[in-house]
Amino acid sequence: MIHASAPGKAILLGEHSVVYRGPAIVLAIDLRAHIWAEEREDDGIWIEAPDIGVSGHFDARGRYHPIRGGSERWRSLNPIRVVALEAMKRFEATRGLRIRVESEIPPAEGLGSSAAISVATAAAVGRLLSGENLPKEMVCEIAYEGERIVHGTPSGIDNHISTYGGALRYERGKGFERFKVEELPLIIGDSG
Repeated sequence: MIHASAPGKAILLGEHSVVYRGPAIVLAIDLRAHIWAEEREDDGIWIEAPDIGVSGHFDARGRYHPIRGGSERWRSLNPIRVVALEAMKRFEATRGLRIRVESEIPPAEGLGSSAAISVATAAAVGRLLSGENLPKEMVCEIAYEGERIVHGTPSGIDNHISTYGGALRYERGKGFERFKVEELPLIIGDSG
């Protein structure tokens, strides 16, 4: 079984300014999403996410078969399936997969949980199918497909910071620029 993990993020400045072509500063945080992946003999994609109480499998036609959490919860697993399928397509894989997701990042809190899960999925499945660590650029591209399912037209900032870590400056039309931050103690609070 192959394991990969990826960090969440905090946008320090400019979260909404990127919509208007302004800059944003984003940092990777020390909460991570973890993915374990292994091949199966069938052609389905089996996904288990115990943190959110959901598990099920998608057959080769993309139909969801719930095991735990109900049939309506397929949407929470679909981005993982899409990322896995993108990796499978790139490596011409025909066997199915079993994927286990565990995350320290609270979902729907603006901390990049979906991107971290997509990046870790791309890294784990890519390594499983290719036999080596994928280039970060490829991991980021594959993970973007999961972010498209979650957000429609994402900026790419979440999957970039989750892939590369550290600190980034992003401006739409200009791209990403890495910069060094020694150590920045940061407290993130939920204001409700």
